[in-house]
Amino acid sequence: MDQGVDAYKQGDFEQALNIFSQLAEDDNAVAQFNLGVMYDNGQGVRQSNKKAFSLVEKSAELGFSEAQFNLGLFYINRIGVRKFKQKAIYWYKKAAAQGDADAVESLKKLGVKFE
Repeated sequence: MDQGVDAYKQGDFEQALNIFSQLAEDDNAVAQFNLGVMYDNGQGVRQSNKKAFSLVEKSAELGFSEAQFNLGLFYINRIGVRKFKQKAIYWYKKAAAQGDADAVESLKKLGVKFE
């Protein structure tokens, strides 16, 4: 994973894509999330909201809090995904339960209290 992150940070998206893809096949939630970011931004791949959403959703379902928060963002903000406020709240709560401060803030903005 570290090699993939290093390659990504250096702009070597081809190398990052190869590493993250291999790890994602083994249900590595972080790799799936990182691939989702690459597809969302069109880095080393053809930009695809659909593919980005699918990868981030898989990562979120595996419990990765950053993916859970970002899945909430997809439901609230993204083109290509119908807006589902309740689904966004669901994923924000999952991330907030793991200590994700951005998710807590997003819940507050939506008028949802989180304990």
